[in-house]
Amino acid sequence: MQQGESSTLTTLDLHNNNIDDEGVATLIDALQSNASLRNLDLRGNDGISKQGQILLLKLVCDISSIKATLQSNHFLKRLSVEILDEDEEIQTHIYMATEINSEHESSPEAAGREKELGAELATINEAAEVGVLEIGSQSRSKKRRRADNIIDC
Repeated sequence: MQQGESSTLTTLDLHNNNIDDEGVATLIDALQSNASLRNLDLRGNDGISKQGQILLLKLVCDISSIKATLQSNHFLKRLSVEILDEDEEIQTHIYMATEINSEHESSPEAAGREKELGAELATINEAAEVGVLEIGSQSRSKKRRRADNIIDC
């Protein structure tokens, strides 16, 4: 590359690097507003627990609030992380969120809106399952907090 040319990192392969949950948290801080990285490979990092996987999911689909969902990273198209047997559901949600990112590559805002819609539908479905479908922002907020533990992207 010649001087003055700019480049962007689109793929980051960190497999088998002894990354743990603390490393994931540091990485997420750096990637939250990153608009160039498309592929992140974290396979083979046995120190990444369920908690670290949840952090990675929240990077691409944080449904704790509408604002958080819209501010999630909508640019990552592939995020690979080891699947622990009991945590396969988390990987499925990561995959679904990155698929939404891929489908809306030219419009990150549209990806954010689709993720938000998915979160709202999950909240409604959860409420219907428990037989409590209340209308109003306060009840919606409570249901959203409960759904935050499910994270349905």
